[in-house]
Amino acid sequence: LAMPEVVILSLYQAIIPSMKSIMQCLICFNLPFTIVKGLIDVGISMLIYKPLSPLLKGKH
Repeated sequence: LAMPEVVILSLYQAIIPSMKSIMQCLICFNLPFTIVKGLIDVGISMLIYKPLSPLLKGKH
């Protein structure tokens, strides 16, 4: 299901017409969401690790 780069770029340009390249679009649209997702994953991991650490280390 591959789409040509021109089509993908035109979809991004429908939102912000000044986008000139796929890389610029990825930095503008995808990077912030990826960073937020990573921070949420880290937060959840920190909350879950503490209660599970005795089980993971073999100490009951």
